[in-house]
Amino acid sequence: MICFLLTENLMKVYDSLKSVITEKYRDTGIFPLFFIVMYVIAVLLTDWIFFDGNRFVGAAWHPFGLLILLITVIYGLGYGMFAVFFCIISMYVGNFPDILPDESAREYWLRLAVNPAVWIIIVFIIG
Repeated sequence: MICFLLTENLMKVYDSLKSVITEKYRDTGIFPLFFIVMYVIAVLLTDWIFFDGNRFVGAAWHPFGLLILLITVIYGLGYGMFAVFFCIISMYVGNFPDILPDESAREYWLRLAVNPAVWIIIVFIIG
């Protein structure tokens, strides 16, 4: 019963926030692009300053996943796919991880493709 009430209240808050954000910024095409770029810059600076600077390549839940989820829910498929491709480029350009000694080429490429594949699937399901 408590879980049901909590879920119901969370859904009401989500619906009200979504309607406010959607009404305010839906018609401006530049805001989502600006938000994507600023979020990626903030995440990369945080990684560079506070962590080891590998752009969260080995993270189980990547910070870019939150951005992609938010952009897709609020702005739809087109902006979601832009966010996915911008995040993939931001994550891997100049930052390809080394292949591990006990890893085959197939396992290496699979390890690199897991996060982008999940992001694309999320965008197509939600968008």
